[in-house]
Amino acid sequence: LAATKLALSTAHEELSQLQSRAASEAALTQSELLALKGELKTAEDSRQASQEESSQLRSEKNKAELVATQQELAAVREELSLLQSRAASEASSAHAEVQALGEELRSAEESRQALEKQSSSLEKKEEELL
Repeated sequence: LAATKLALSTAHEELSQLQSRAASEAALTQSELLALKGELKTAEDSRQASQEESSQLRSEKNKAELVATQQELAAVREELSLLQSRAASEASSAHAEVQALGEELRSAEESRQALEKQSSSLEKKEEELL
């Protein structure tokens, strides 16, 4: 019974640590995603500014800057897409891990309850024999 209680306590602690780690990783990934969205917005703002300047000045210099900005925007979008995919994958993995630990915890709790019942039954039998 003591070993079962210890295992249950350990499972609770591991579950808590995994939930904390999953939340921390999700927050980190979310902050990376927000930073990239900010970069994307900045790049789009820069592209729009370049387009306006290009239409006003019609210079080759501004056209070259526009092309560079569009390439940068495409690269940022691609990186954002990859980060979103990674965040979804990590969240899915963390969720599956938490579910598996929950199942282990429920199983340990059922085992603990069965052991408590068995222990109680044995104690009653012992009292009857005495």
